[in-house]
Amino acid sequence: SAPASPGARLRRAREARGWTASQVAELMRLQVAVIESLEADRYDSLGAAVFVRGHLRRYGLLLDIPVGPLLEAYDRSADGPAPPSLIPQASVHT
Repeated sequence: SAPASPGARLRRAREARGWTASQVAELMRLQVAVIESLEADRYDSLGAAVFVRGHLRRYGLLLDIPVGPLLEAYDRSADGPAPPSLIPQASVHT
């Protein structure tokens, strides 16, 4: 089976500690909606990939789970950051 998504890993670890999403949000000084979005792997509302990665890193550290595999799973996800194009965009002159 495929490895669990970043959100599923975070949610399981949080629930194993008996914490609510509200408690995590307070500890991380974030809105509950951000925690819910992370756990549901809905990253589009969280801004640029650098912010998502920062939230995932902080959340993983808070829950004492390995951050490297968490970020690798995010990078592999469909919503993860797209690799940068090294080919410049062509301009169209009219």
